[in-house]
Amino acid sequence: MNWIIRHEEQYLEERSGDEYREYRSHVRRWVQGAAAQVID
Repeated sequence: MNWIIRHEEQYLEERSGDEYREYRSHVRRWVQGAAAQVID
């Protein structure tokens, strides 16, 4: 996974804690590129 995505997710988790973890449990990751990918 892209370093920027991991860094941003870490930041959001530190900032929002349980609220972000709850959101993340219901939303799939989308990585934009030549072919869109879904990362689970």
